[in-house]
Amino acid sequence: TALPDDPGLFFGDQASWGPVVDGLVLLEPAAVTLASGGFHHVPVLLGSNADEGTLFVWLSGLSDIDEATYVAMVDAGAPAFGTDGATLLAEYPAADYDTPGAALSALFGHAGFNCPARRAARAFSAGGVDTYLYHFTHAPDVPLLQGLGVFHGAEVGLVFGSDHFGLAPLASDEQALSAAIMGYWGRLGASGDPNGGAELAWPPYDTASDQHLELGDVIQTGALLLEQKCDFWDGIMGG
Repeated sequence: TALPDDPGLFFGDQASWGPVVDGLVLLEPAAVTLASGGFHHVPVLLGSNADEGTLFVWLSGLSDIDEATYVAMVDAGAPAFGTDGATLLAEYPAADYDTPGAALSALFGHAGFNCPARRAARAFSAGGVDTYLYHFTHAPDVPLLQGLGVFHGAEVGLVFGSDHFGLAPLASDEQALSAAIMGYWGRLGASGDPNGGAELAWPPYDTASDQHLELGDVIQTGALLLEQKCDFWDGIMGG
């Protein structure tokens, strides 16, 4: 990475990168485009992982913070979410999690990945687009990343049938899940519908049913994923 690995990278005032509305490539914020329906109407497959925040917290050296540090960081970072520290701490009290670092991971993962994925799925579906939402729940066996659970990017090796970022090969018990995932992705690319193979049928997303496909040790459908947390974030960030 070209950005420094330090605690301020994700939760402080250090440099960060993100989409820039430049009037040429990006004419308006993506959320505005999604809300207006002004995007190319093609089938969409999207989703998130069970422990999206753990990798970022670990990379920032924050996994082992104490509760006082957690409270101070949430207070300092809350304005970036358009709210205050007390509101976030009431929703994510350290006491609800095994450690303050786990609380920070959950807050960051829900706010940055899980709930935006649901928000985007709702916008695509409302725009008349066939939308397929997944939740990846298989924790890969990568020695360097032990303890991070189903971290951000944990599904990538299975999507491509390769390995875990060169850090570990796919385990034998991951081969079937990888084949199923590649089948879903490949059929979507070929026909606009991930269904048609021997795998469990993937229901299209709509707000009323709020369904998703869980891609884990067992592939199964689910609904109302993180409903209370994502309703909370939608109330703050729009949705």
